[in-house]
Amino acid sequence: MEETTKNNFLGVEKVGKLMRMFAIPCVLSLIIQSLYNLVDQIYIGNCATLGAAGNAATGIVYPLTVIALGIGLWIGDGCAACMSLNQGQGNTKGAARSVGAALFYGTIASIALMIICFCLKDKILVAIGAQGDILDKSSEYANFIIGGFLFFTFACVLNPIIRADGSPKFAMLAMAIGAIINIGLDPTDQARSAQEKALKSIAEKGSCVIVGRAGDKVLADYKPLRIFIHAPLEYRVERIMLKYGDSKVNAEEFAILSDMRRAKFYDVISGCKWGDSSY
Repeated sequence: MEETTKNNFLGVEKVGKLMRMFAIPCVLSLIIQSLYNLVDQIYIGNCATLGAAGNAATGIVYPLTVIALGIGLWIGDGCAACMSLNQGQGNTKGAARSVGAALFYGTIASIALMIICFCLKDKILVAIGAQGDILDKSSEYANFIIGGFLFFTFACVLNPIIRADGSPKFAMLAMAIGAIINIGLDPTDQARSAQEKALKSIAEKGSCVIVGRAGDKVLADYKPLRIFIHAPLEYRVERIMLKYGDSKVNAEEFAILSDMRRAKFYDVISGCKWGDSSY
């Protein structure tokens, strides 16, 4: 009864106002959702190490995302219609059962899609048109996309359900937060791209020495001479203590944190393990 009362405006409000109240957030949600791929393509296209090949790879993988989106909306919109009918009849238990069924089938469908896509990934990508270097990039990118199908499909199922429950603005806000986070993270890749362009610009001018910055990977096409200089932790701790007059505990913590930052930076830029001579 409480749930029916809360959504009572759906049965008494003017149709025109309800259309505006629900249609505008719904349309904005779809526009916001399209920003994910649009913004990613802009940043990938401007990345020195990806460029057109990266755009092609993400474009080839995108149909898999659309399939997951279709499954999520298929189940979610169906549940929203069923839930609305039950709420209109005052059958809150029936509405709750339809939501539970949608979440269950959405989970099963997304897991099944993940298994199929992982098992047939390369064959699917080749059928779409990937080959050579594009296939390698597409396959690597697809691993992340397919791995997130469960969460993505779950969100697509929930969005129309939340909207049908009388909270269209909340559903739109949930989509907007994800898009804003995605846009906010992309400048990190843009900064990385700018660094790569700067290093290559220096290398193209002639012989040079690049210290750090994952230069060996960024400039791999230039066949650089790679030298990894390191020292035992004990020696470095003593040197830090001598140079900065710090305690042994603080000096050791400083050395370890510096290593962690360098390792993380190298991993983000190159995708390889910092200090591993096997690469």
